[in-house]
Amino acid sequence: MLYKKNLFCRNMSRFTLGLLLHQSGKTSEGKAKMESSIRLFDELGLPEMKAYYQKIFDESVKN
Repeated sequence: MLYKKNLFCRNMSRFTLGLLLHQSGKTSEGKAKMESSIRLFDELGLPEMKAYYQKIFDESVKN
């Protein structure tokens, strides 16, 4: 169980870092980190998390 919690926290950190990079002008690097994080939610079978962070991604990339 601890492994899953650590993986989840690391994935959240990756998404957040990607968002910060994107907003600070490093758009390609930021998008790649966010997309990687979203793919992991999908691979882990977490559709609600994937949908939630996909929405944040879509909204942040549009701006």
